[in-house]
Amino acid sequence: DEEYCETAGWSLAPIEEADMILARGTFTLNDGNGIVSKKIDGEEAYFAAHDKVLQVAADRRIPMLVANPDRVRPDEGFPPMPGAIGDSYERALASDSKNVVIG
Repeated sequence: DEEYCETAGWSLAPIEEADMILARGTFTLNDGNGIVSKKIDGEEAYFAAHDKVLQVAADRRIPMLVANPDRVRPDEGFPPMPGAIGDSYERALASDSKNVVIG
C-alpha cells in the first residue's frame, strides 16, 4: 500500500516510469495514478490491469520485490498470494511474446 511504500522511502509511479515493482498483496494495484481493486472493480478488471502491468514491466525488464513468497493462502479456494504474482512475472519475463496471458 502507499503508506508502506512511503515508509520504505519509495514513491508510487506508473509502470511506464517505475524503477521496480513491489508485490505485497493480491487485492489491489496502485501506481500512484489510480487503484484497481479486485473487491470493488471485480476480478475481470483487476486481472486485466494485472496482466497489462506485468507485461509492461517485463518488456522494460524492471526488477520485482516479492514481499511474501507464499503462493496461496490456506483459506477456502486457496486464494493467491504475492508469490503467485512473482511466478506470473517470471513467466512474462521468459516469454518472447508481446501478448502473454498472465495469471
